[in-house]
Amino acid sequence: MFWSLQVNWFEAHQICNSVGAVLATVNNRDQHSLMLQRVKRSNLGLADKRFWLGATNLVERSSLGTWTWLSTGLPMTYSRWGRKEPRSDKTHGTACLVLGQYTKWHSAPCNEKFSFICENICLLNETNINNQIYV
Repeated sequence: MFWSLQVNWFEAHQICNSVGAVLATVNNRDQHSLMLQRVKRSNLGLADKRFWLGATNLVERSSLGTWTWLSTGLPMTYSRWGRKEPRSDKTHGTACLVLGQYTKWHSAPCNEKFSFICENICLLNETNINNQIYV
């Protein structure tokens, strides 16, 4: 789900949750490519939009450079950082993840306002919440 509404990262997180979704998680190149295809088809385009994604460095501040996906609590293992990113790691600042222009990722202060991408979570097994598929 793509939202053109521009809000801060925390508001984006709340809006996604209110519709039974989470801010988008990207774990590999295939997921990143699929997300970009859907953004391009959405009429929102990437040329002038930036989108909040579901990662932040707010969770684990004891380890510089640790970015965590909020929906899973797992560290980011795949990334598409733009040049000189994440800048927040150099300034020791807290930040949230933005899909920026030219398909690269950027760190940004979480109180800035951008559009955002939510994704639905489907549980494979209701008794085991760790088995999740992100769509």
